[in-house]
Amino acid sequence: FPSHDRVPYRSTYPGWDYITDAMKQNAVMHKLRSHVEVTSPASCTAFLGSGLGCVQVGMLWNDSMSPDVNGCIRTWSGRSGGGHAISIVGYVPDDDIKQRSSSGRWWLLKNSWGKRWGVQGYAYLDEKVLTGIFNHSWTSAYGRSDMETPVPRPLPVDFTKESLLG
Repeated sequence: FPSHDRVPYRSTYPGWDYITDAMKQNAVMHKLRSHVEVTSPASCTAFLGSGLGCVQVGMLWNDSMSPDVNGCIRTWSGRSGGGHAISIVGYVPDDDIKQRSSSGRWWLLKNSWGKRWGVQGYAYLDEKVLTGIFNHSWTSAYGRSDMETPVPRPLPVDFTKESLLG
């Protein structure tokens, strides 16, 4: 996925004029060619574990989605506060971050608000929160891939080995 350096996040929408030729050239390498609906943590695990891509989620967003001092989001209210889109890019075991979750692992959430949000722009999402998000009637979640006909990538693909956040 493109880094913040290549696709910077602005606090206000600057319009299409700020998209440079270099950004357009970089986007060619990240073209999405297929997608599949993701409806549960189990289908999220299957998609991420296959190495096909990330899971993009459109959801209701409010202050309950603020990470704690450890970067963890442990509860979600499901009440309205506005809409937002995030990406689920992997998962790590509790031991990696020395925090206990409801399922023994934390989902790695990537936000678009820059490195000052959460832990370098990421947060750890408890599985009961992810389940609540998937079960909400306003949620839309899709596994997105750069493959036209998705097939599992060659092994090894393992998102549980180590945390990207240290």
